[in-house]
Amino acid sequence: MNRLFHDATDPLMQKATVDFGVSLMPEHQVELLVADLSLARALFEGVPSARLLSRVQLARDESNQAAWDEWLARVTAHQPEDLERLRRAIARHARQALDEGPIDAENATVAALVFGFFCNESDDASLAEAVHPPPEALVRACSFYDGRLGAKGDTRVPMLEACIRIATLASAGPWPHERLMDAVAQLATSEIGILWPAAEQRLFPVDFQVAPDHARMTRIDRASLDALVARDPRELASVIARAERSRPLATPAGSLPPSRPRVRLDTFLADLSDLLSHPGALVLAVPLVDPEVDAAVPSKPPSDRPSSIPLDWSQPDLAQDIAESIESGQTSFARLRNLVGRGGEPALDAIGAEMLRTSSHPAANAMFAEVLARAGRPRDVIRLVTHFAIASDPPIAARALSTCNAPELPSVLRAWLEAMLPTDGADAQLGPDPHTSSAARLTACVASLEPYPHLYEAVRPLLLRVSERPPPSTTE
Repeated sequence: MNRLFHDATDPLMQKATVDFGVSLMPEHQVELLVADLSLARALFEGVPSARLLSRVQLARDESNQAAWDEWLARVTAHQPEDLERLRRAIARHARQALDEGPIDAENATVAALVFGFFCNESDDASLAEAVHPPPEALVRACSFYDGRLGAKGDTRVPMLEACIRIATLASAGPWPHERLMDAVAQLATSEIGILWPAAEQRLFPVDFQVAPDHARMTRIDRASLDALVARDPRELASVIARAERSRPLATPAGSLPPSRPRVRLDTFLADLSDLLSHPGALVLAVPLVDPEVDAAVPSKPPSDRPSSIPLDWSQPDLAQDIAESIESGQTSFARLRNLVGRGGEPALDAIGAEMLRTSSHPAANAMFAEVLARAGRPRDVIRLVTHFAIASDPPIAARALSTCNAPELPSVLRAWLEAMLPTDGADAQLGPDPHTSSAARLTACVASLEPYPHLYEAVRPLLLRVSERPPPSTTE
């Protein structure tokens, strides 16, 4: 067991050491998951791995069927017989997969499912029924996405972790583990006085051989954290404010090391509160890394950056670089979605800011808007509406806008478009050019929303303020 949050040289950490059963290096990131462990174990023990892969195919086909077919060929080491066997098994479970719904999973998770499939002679076996390792070529292909599948150790560990990810209900992060260390220290040394987790709980069955350097997940007791976020918000806000004011600006050795960035405790607790609003087991996890997706894009960070270190979204030009790679055809929507998914909140903030530069990369902006809309964060509603109102192609922007489930979206959209109309209540004159006439622009925006009734009904009344008469002549 490694001391994950231990630093004897830092007084803030002397009261906040936490012992976890996973190994982390300083450059690693961590995330918190809430997962339905009963469902995860049912998927592991009682559902054919081919059924799970068929549900994954439903999600992958929606974005790019050719890319999914190509990926299956790579993960089966381009062995024709093995690839054909896998495809037949996936097709046989297609009907049940349609009833159960798609699974959106990362490549490392899917590779574990493929590995488990080839561990059995039966095409209808579950992951728990794995009896022998796959052929060496398949082991190499699968371990490209998760090295534990080809290393010494219990391969059931990554396969069960794959099921836990499928059964995840909510997540928070990822954060650099240094930031989580800082949050733990603040919780321990402030008036809150909480050391978490109170106890580690069993995640894997007793017969699993779980070495610290082999596991990427551990379950932690959420009881004390549930009690924390359930406290009166006003009382908690006062405690946090006092903790922020009383926190020293420097350590005894001088200044806070740059590798230990400070965390806003109120933001961290807000994320934690959202996470713990979901029932289930609380799991600390190391985010999955995809060697295909997490390569340098396109030139920053440097091309020699190790693929195990995720992109640094704090770099000011990273979102612009990715936008340029989208415009040049080097980055697909699926790859963008994976990149942003691994980057978490900083990635969403970066593409949200870059998205408003509509003239420089319209195709990339449309992709950014769709990713941001699917994330559904309330803070992004204004950005999405602004992007829609100024986009060069309103129908494409409207399609992205329609995927946002934020309840305040219709009212914000109406208010934004209404601002294009005269403030004195007069009708707006319909000019011929939507780039120079706000009334023409508004009309084009409203028309593009017609396929989406929940948005169209909110803005259609604005058309009553648009005059259909031509603008008055300037000559007598």
